[in-house]
Amino acid sequence: MSKYIELKENLLGNDGKLSGMADDVMSKLDEINRLLEKLHDYCSRIGTPRDSKTFRKDLKDKIFSTTIELKEATELVNRMDNIDVNPNFEEQKRKQIRRLREACKKKLDEATDLMKKIEKLEKKYVQDARISVQNKEGRESFDQGNNSQSVSKQWMQMDIDEEIIRERENDIIELTKLLAEMNAMAKLQAKYIQEQGEDLEIVYNNVQETKDNTKKAEKELVDANFYKQQLVQSDTKCLIIAIIVCVVFVLLFLFSSSPESSEADPTVVVPDDSNV
Repeated sequence: MSKYIELKENLLGNDGKLSGMADDVMSKLDEINRLLEKLHDYCSRIGTPRDSKTFRKDLKDKIFSTTIELKEATELVNRMDNIDVNPNFEEQKRKQIRRLREACKKKLDEATDLMKKIEKLEKKYVQDARISVQNKEGRESFDQGNNSQSVSKQWMQMDIDEEIIRERENDIIELTKLLAEMNAMAKLQAKYIQEQGEDLEIVYNNVQETKDNTKKAEKELVDANFYKQQLVQSDTKCLIIAIIVCVVFVLLFLFSSSPESSEADPTVVVPDDSNV
């Protein structure tokens, strides 16, 4: 399960609730692996001398435990998907949860294939057992031997065989029900994975669109700042020119109003010395 450590170290590690649920899912996947390995080993014992009542009970317990662990693991992932997180982490959360879904789906498929194999072996056992019972000698042949004790023992064994066959047939019926349930779970997980993939694509497209819009806005802001600077520089130049023009006009006005300019004025009357 090392490939799922990223769940804790990244997004889910930042959220206590999600982190705890991720730990539970990974623990259940580990337990499912252990159970499936045990069931693989049990397949080689079905229909052999080691196929005892104790073995049968242990086999049914392992099948039931595997089914329960798979149910709980998938339900935990579904609950994780419904927990809200910071929008900035939504895409990462969906990716990580999808990885867990895919892991659960893979174990569902493995368990389904294995239980189909067990079902096939059980059916073969029942078929062979029935043939064996039918081929046994009937009660009349034992009566001819005048060995009533042997007859009773033989029929007792035949009765036990019939009882075992009925038990195995009931086990097959229960296993068939479990297989139908697991197939339904696998289909549902496949649907969720597909939908989540589509959602991830939408989220990715939205993120890309947001990035593009951000870049476009940044470019527009840079252009606006550039035009603003150009406008400020232009206004500054105009202001400087206006100030220079004003200074020139002031200087001209002052120069025209100075005393030196009045000496050259022809309207000034000079006194005649002859009249003195």
